[in-house]
Parts: sequence; C-alpha cells; structure tokens
Amino acid sequence: SSRPSRDCSPSRAHSPTGGSPTSRPNPTQPTKGASTRGTHSQAIRLLDLVALQLHDQVALATQAGQFTPEQQRAIDQAIDRAITDLRASRPPTTTGLPAPIVQLFQSFQGPNQRFLESDDAIYPPDVARRLRPGTRVLLTCGTRDPQVPCAITDALTEALRRARTTGPGRVVLQGVDHNLRDAAHPDVLAAEALAALRTFTSRYGSPYHRPADRRD
Repeated sequence: SSRPSRDCSPSRAHSPTGGSPTSRPNPTQPTKGASTRGTHSQAIRLLDLVALQLHDQVALATQAGQFTPEQQRAIDQAIDRAITDLRASRPPTTTGLPAPIVQLFQSFQGPNQRFLESDDAIYPPDVARRLRPGTRVLLTCGTRDPQVPCAITDALTEALRRARTTGPGRVVLQGVDHNLRDAAHPDVLAAEALAALRTFTSRYGSPYHRPADRRD
C-alpha cells in the first residue's frame, strides 16, 4: 500500500539516521533528515512497530559498546514514554534520548501528526478479520528483514486464515530483505519475490474463489 509523501510509515521510521531500509542505523549519530515515504504494508500498529525497531537498534548499539546496559534501559524507558505521549496526542517527551531518536519523534509532529494518529488507531489483524471470505491474499515476509521480522506477521496471518481468505496467504521469502531483494542481487527484486508474485497472479487470477478453494 502506498503512503503520502509526508507520512511517517513504519518502513522508514526505523531509520532515524536517514539510512536505507535495510541498513542498521547508528542511534548515536545525528540525522541528516528523516525520510517520510514508504510503500510497505504493516502487520501491527504503527507506533508498536516504531517502538520495536527503536528498541532493537538500541540493543544493537549496546552490543557494539555504544551504550552501557544501564543506559540501554533508560533509553528504552524514554522511548516507551514518548510513544505513550504520542498516543495521548501530547508532544513526545524526549529527555534522555539520543539525538537521532529525538529528531525522529519530532518528525512525527506537525503535518505528520494526523496521519500518525489515524494509522496507529488501526490494528491490521482486526481489519483482516473483516475481509470478505474468499478474498485472495498474498502476504510476504523476508528472512533477512530486520525491520519487520516474519514473527510480527503471525497475528495478521492468523486473522486472514480465520477470515477464510484464499490465495497462498503468507509466503516466507528465504534470504529476502525489507525491499524484497537478496544479497546476491541488491539492485533488483529477488527471484523468490518474483516467483511468489507470478504464482499468485497466475493461479489466483480472479478476485474471489469458490468456497472449495478456501483455506480452513
């Protein structure tokens, strides 16, 4: 699903240093400007995904010796406070956060705030449960995607199953990253991603399928 050019979608929210979606940004380094464009669907609430990704980055920085365990705990708590503030429509409290994360939370204000609040109010599995039975669905996740690991899509996958959707459902793409690319061919869509799309469009060519095709 595409996003407005000034949104704060989770596919970019993981990158407060302005790195690519597959990079591991350094939360101790200042940002040169946060990108706010994304094209990826989400499987959990937006701010839950932002928090998960930020906690993961801080943990990696701690493992690299950039923070002490005590500093990590304090930063994690500050992230959670800022998320709580955003959900309460308050300016986020950013005391104790590294500069790149401060700038990320600041980018959620102003023109982005309305989008952020409306998106975060939606829990994707709840929406999926209301899909019409027989709706064809392809949900992919890549094993090299640190931003949205496959485990995050479990609840969405189960909701699609309960809605009795058709299609392949979730397809795990081995060795594929957040941008549907693999390490051997970083500039083009991965062969596994293309194969999943071709299978989906060739086998499931109509919007709905007969009840016999539904997955129980």
